[in-house]
Amino acid sequence: MKTRSISFERIALYAFLTSLTALSIDAVLPALRIIETELHVEPPLSTQHIVSLFIFGMVFGELFLGPISDAIGRKRALVLGLGLYMVGTLVAMLSTSVGMIVVGRILQGIGVAGPKIATRA
Repeated sequence: MKTRSISFERIALYAFLTSLTALSIDAVLPALRIIETELHVEPPLSTQHIVSLFIFGMVFGELFLGPISDAIGRKRALVLGLGLYMVGTLVAMLSTSVGMIVVGRILQGIGVAGPKIATRA
């Protein structure tokens, strides 16, 4: 009888992938005022929806990537999700308007659902 052992590296990878959601939300919170100042956003504090729209994207990402992970496999869904997350990160990072940041954050939310689903399964 063969037992399957989980290596430390695999546990660390699962922990990182699981924490990607929390990191994506918490990392942007201190920057909301800076984003507001740099992009001259009016009215003040209107950048708060960046966090909400990330969660909005994550909800729809789970609805989209959940069935895909069953159809094509968890590893492929995880890689697809990480790819979408990276594209969203680049869009948000290189944005010149709040609208582009919103699009990037929604893409990040959709993308982070892939690792979230794959690590839980």
